[in-house]
Amino acid sequence: MARSPAVISQAKLVAFGKLLQSKGYRVTEHPQFGGVKPVHMRGSWHYSNGAIDVNFDGSNEKAKLDEATALAAKYGIPGRIWQSRGHYDHAHYDISDWVRVGTNTGTSGGYSGGGSAIPASNDGGSSNPLSALNPLATFAKAISDPNLIQRIGLVLWGITLIVIALFSLDNVTAAVQTTAKKFTKGVQTNG
Repeated sequence: MARSPAVISQAKLVAFGKLLQSKGYRVTEHPQFGGVKPVHMRGSWHYSNGAIDVNFDGSNEKAKLDEATALAAKYGIPGRIWQSRGHYDHAHYDISDWVRVGTNTGTSGGYSGGGSAIPASNDGGSSNPLSALNPLATFAKAISDPNLIQRIGLVLWGITLIVIALFSLDNVTAAVQTTAKKFTKGVQTNG
């Protein structure tokens, strides 16, 4: 999946991560904060030093991550994912303009490679009145996947190989010969 372009510097993201650490948050998944595990999707900003994941240990983690997400917006960190698909147990902040907070939809500042036409809330809450339409947003995101054509092509190629295996050249040849014999026999009988 293509990713949204960078709109802030990596240094600003690292400074934000250090600010969160000073407030007791656990910042991970960035070389400046303990490295990056190979668990993110291909092309993730984590692999190019452009994203951090954040937790707050304790029973009030959700409230603290709500606060951190609001702080990220105030601090000018545009890429924010929290309380959305894949991000219910941690918050994600990156250097892109991708926002997905409180819903399974997302917005992107003009980027057409992964955003959705259904806007998400940017204020840390789930104020999106269209959030019930998430299956449509998921479908829209799936069909905007640049690898979709390649995947369809591979499926069609696989089906073709199966058909060839089922109707191998020997079977086709035998069927043609049988049909030819019946046709020839019919011509001789009628002639």
